[in-house]
Amino acid sequence: MILFLYDPIRIIRVIPNISLNDITHINVLVDSLIKAGFLICEIAFRNENAFEALKILSARNNIFLCTRNIFNINQAIEAINCGANYILNPGSR
Repeated sequence: MILFLYDPIRIIRVIPNISLNDITHINVLVDSLIKAGFLICEIAFRNENAFEALKILSARNNIFLCTRNIFNINQAIEAINCGANYILNPGSR
């Protein structure tokens, strides 16, 4: 299972980070990323729109969703419930 999660990252090597104050056009942005060959995107928890962005994008079923900047277990649970495929938190233990 670990290899399955790692393979898309190993192949693509770049993960676009999405952190928007206004998520009105998030689908347009992700459409452009997909057309450019990015099938993974990272939602940074830098503002209150992160959970809503995850919900919107998880409904698409055509992009692998990563979250970043999760600070506690409640945020992690909420991110998973909103559709995150995995959580990336460099430096966390």
